[in-house]
Amino acid sequence: MNIILVLVGLACGGVGAGFTYFAYTYSQTVIATNGIVTQQFIENEHHDNRRYNLVISFSDQQGDLHTGQVSMTSQDYDLPVGTEIDILYDPDILNGLNGLSQIKLDTWFEVWGIGFIFSMVGIFTIVVLILAYRDKKLRAHSSSA
Repeated sequence: MNIILVLVGLACGGVGAGFTYFAYTYSQTVIATNGIVTQQFIENEHHDNRRYNLVISFSDQQGDLHTGQVSMTSQDYDLPVGTEIDILYDPDILNGLNGLSQIKLDTWFEVWGIGFIFSMVGIFTIVVLILAYRDKKLRAHSSSA
């Protein structure tokens, strides 16, 4: 059982480190700008839980107008059309699939959140296992004395 938890902890930590690395490299290449919500749609609806996605128009550094779709969905994206919002875009990947640029909202969670969550789960699992192993070792040592 402990070996499974160690593997889960290492896997989560590794996945978190990977996501964090990709977030870091992404943060080094993107450009921050303002965009305007041009379309809002429900990506997924389950009971009373609605997850929204946004299509946003923005201008690049040369002043050319682009349209991009936010890469994540969220309950918090219930924003009306016309709302101005801070975004991040990669100038090397403008006008990708279906003519839409992949953009991210300029929020900590959108850029760093997934890597942080996986990293914390991995670290927490490993720390708990170390403490449990240490406690077990102390009990075995005190009972043999």
